[in-house]
Formats: sequence, structure tokens, C-alpha cells
Amino acid sequence: MAHELLPAALTIYEAQATQSVLLAALSASQPENGALEIDLSQVSDFDGAGLQLMLAVERAARQRGQQVSLLQAPPCVVRILEEFDLLCRFLLTHGSRDQTSSHVIHHGASA
Repeated sequence: MAHELLPAALTIYEAQATQSVLLAALSASQPENGALEIDLSQVSDFDGAGLQLMLAVERAARQRGQQVSLLQAPPCVVRILEEFDLLCRFLLTHGSRDQTSSHVIHHGASA
């Protein structure tokens, strides 16, 4: 299981590198393990490229028979998903994650 935190910004400048990490983690996960959880708790800047990133990961997960759960999605992410009527494509999780049924991705700064 990867343990890196998504960057504070999911914009055009970070999207390609973040997408590579998320798709690699998705490929490494097992579909029978449930939803792919992405921790967005540190995200404060989210634009169209961030939206495209989330949709690409969701599409890839769906093709594998998995769902994507957005853990602690901040208002900037939820607002854009709502504006484009895309919130229904994701599971939103605000509490603690269940490590037995999800693959949690943290990308970016390492402690």
C-alpha cells in the first residue's frame, strides 16, 4: 500500500505526475479489494486538469470493476464535481478508511 499524500494543488501543473502515480497504484491493486481510496485532505487548489485527472482514474477503476472513493474531499473538489453533475461517479468518505477493503493512495510529500 502506497503512503504518500496528494499534493495541495491538483492543477494543470501537477496533474500528469499525479495521474501516473494513481494509475500505477490502481494497476497494483486487486479489484476484489474494493474501492480505490484517494486521500484529498490536503488539496486546496483544484481546476479542470484536476477534474480530468479524477475522471481518468475513475474510468480506469470502473474498467477494472472498482469504484473510487474520495477521502476527505475538500469543498473546492466537491463544488466542481457538483457543478458538472459528476459527484455520483465517486464515493465520498469523510471518516476513517477501512484498510481491509480499500487501497489508499497518498501522493506527494513524504514524511
